[in-house]
Amino acid sequence: MNENKIMTVDDEIAYNNYKLTADKILQLLSQIREDPSASSKRWVWELLQNAKDVPNRFGKVSVEIELVSQDTLKFRHNGDCFTTKNITGLVQQVSSKDSQNLEGQTGKFGTGFICTHLLSDIIDVEGIVIYKGINRRFKIVLDRSGYRSEDLLPRIESTLEELRKIETTYEIVDDYEKNRTEQSFDTIFTYHLTTQEKQESAVAGLEDLINTMPITLVTQSSKIKQVRVIDRVKGTDIVYTCESKFLEDNILMSEVKIANVIKKYLSYITDEVALTTEICCENNIYEIVKRDSKHPVLYRDFPLIGSEKFYFPYTLNGFNFNPTERRNGLLLNSADHPNCISNRNIVDKAVEAVLKFNEWLIAHNVTNRYLLASSRIPKSSEEYSENVAATWIKNLQIEWRKQLLQEELVETDEGTDLLVNISIPAFTSTATKETNETFYNLLQGHYIGRGVLPAFKYLHGWLDVVRPEYETWETQLKYDKDDFLKDLSAFKSVSTLSSKISKTREETFVWLNKVYKFLVEQNMLNEFDNYSIIPNQRGDFKLLKELYSDHSSRIPSIVKDIYNSVNQDNATAQHMLMAIDVDASVFGNTLRHFSMQEMIAKLNEYIKSTYTIIKNGKSIFVA
Repeated sequence: MNENKIMTVDDEIAYNNYKLTADKILQLLSQIREDPSASSKRWVWELLQNAKDVPNRFGKVSVEIELVSQDTLKFRHNGDCFTTKNITGLVQQVSSKDSQNLEGQTGKFGTGFICTHLLSDIIDVEGIVIYKGINRRFKIVLDRSGYRSEDLLPRIESTLEELRKIETTYEIVDDYEKNRTEQSFDTIFTYHLTTQEKQESAVAGLEDLINTMPITLVTQSSKIKQVRVIDRVKGTDIVYTCESKFLEDNILMSEVKIANVIKKYLSYITDEVALTTEICCENNIYEIVKRDSKHPVLYRDFPLIGSEKFYFPYTLNGFNFNPTERRNGLLLNSADHPNCISNRNIVDKAVEAVLKFNEWLIAHNVTNRYLLASSRIPKSSEEYSENVAATWIKNLQIEWRKQLLQEELVETDEGTDLLVNISIPAFTSTATKETNETFYNLLQGHYIGRGVLPAFKYLHGWLDVVRPEYETWETQLKYDKDDFLKDLSAFKSVSTLSSKISKTREETFVWLNKVYKFLVEQNMLNEFDNYSIIPNQRGDFKLLKELYSDHSSRIPSIVKDIYNSVNQDNATAQHMLMAIDVDASVFGNTLRHFSMQEMIAKLNEYIKSTYTIIKNGKSIFVA
């Protein structure tokens, strides 16, 4: 704009409009420039969602992403041609999506598109535009280089002035719709990767596709036919396709082909959400595949990059989610804002869908069911407000878990059981995986506690599921050291224990010795004085401090009988001596020894002290 020109009111209004556009673009650019890592994987999804919003007469859109060289990347698609509204929206960074979104568009060149400038300050855009019913081939340059509004303003004005002359600037393409084919990738965005940081962002986005493209194609299988990723630098050419079919009204089976690899997914779809999980399927048995922790959980058609810790048992696609500005999470904190209210309602509906999807999978004998009970409080991109979001999510979790407890989610060695009946071996809160595994193996085949043990291969998975916010399960699901020792001591004798675990006396002692050794290895010697779990020679469980051992020099039975006949205490030698079958060596120096010599010395004391010994209320005269 000529600064020497005397400006009319219309000129000033036009200048202000350009200035507002430049200020907004610069503000958005500053966000991605200051924190490029936050958008390094997002750019590709912004381009893909814009592509899927322009369906063509072939039914589905196909996309090609080509890393032409280390410093050039092209994004192409065969969707329908641009409108002038699309192009002005690109230049002025205004979404051309209808505010009511009646056509189910995710977004069309809105503020999200600005993040693609992370790859390049200057983007070449070319394609076909329809204006007054006539198709024309165009090419514009989106030049966002510079750090001041004054740098951007003349470039915005120049491009818009060019568009005003659309009928004379751009050549006509006759019979475009008639002549175009499915291989006509006429819409092209070219990015110039001029720095190492821009090149790294391009590579990061492409490499992340292997993680996030499959679920995206599942969610968009009705709109996107295929995505081809060509990397001329590495010499790779990978095509992603997806075929889906409904098994039942709400259940969608999808097969995603990545080159020659096929991945299968099951989805549960309602009017509000789609829940999706990867599966393996052999002999009509579904096995849930654990989601990689690096994968996004939330989708609004396309992944919300940054939602990897929004913990949920399935990938959650909310058709009407209202994401944050950076599309890395959900707006949840306001009590009154319609977007936050809507998001909370959608998540509520998603939990209802989870329980129904669980039921369907259980009815179809799914395995890895512990994954279906994942219900820890999700981490949000924004800290939960204490009075609104935090309270809402905790109450939701409590009600959700109450219903999970009544689902048949526990896989045991014998079959399945309700979650409420599970007992997950967890020796202590700080026990290592190896310790918990050893504890489990001690219990397996000798279990004496409440409920049922999960199959060993699910041990750590269940611990990961139930530990977070354990108190909101509002019931006992773990089986720890104190539970075990309390249950063991309650049997009071070896014979009662043997009957419970259906083992012989010899087998029971073999197991008890393993228990004692394990406790000592865990530095739990003090527990032997807290719980009566060591049998004496009568087979009764005693505290360690109540027992002696003659393991270093066994006392003959005849000597014990003599001792018992003269001992003035009611307890016999068998009462105070540790059972012979107990491996006393594990107790080390804490064990009190009682040898035959000590017993003889004790007898001599009795004889020397009196000629009359009272035994069981009867006088025994010693000459």
